[in-house]
Amino acid sequence: MTAAAIVLQAWTLAAETNPSLPGFDEAGSDGRAIEVADAVMDRLGGRANWDATRFTTWRFFGLRLHEWDKWPGDLRFEHDDLTVLVNIQSRKGRPLPIPTPSPPSSMQHTAPGSTTATGS
Repeated sequence: MTAAAIVLQAWTLAAETNPSLPGFDEAGSDGRAIEVADAVMDRLGGRANWDATRFTTWRFFGLRLHEWDKWPGDLRFEHDDLTVLVNIQSRKGRPLPIPTPSPPSSMQHTAPGSTTATGS
């Protein structure tokens, strides 16, 4: 089998396991980018498995956490003190407030003659 035949066979197999979505402009797309995308899809277990996957989580460079619910398009992004909730389909989202740390319980006290929330 020639190298061209092997490449053609691999391309045909990739097209069967990762079909283009409607509206995809294959002719106007970079061939190498398509090969990379098909290889990634293959490593994910194929298009059917990817489509059936609802939740996925990953970190970029071990720092920025992404938790994605693919079906509704909800993404939670965390980096340092920043947490953002966004829907990638509607492009609407909001940052979550940065929690104010409470002092350790050993530092909390009540004024003389007052009571705590528990009544003690």
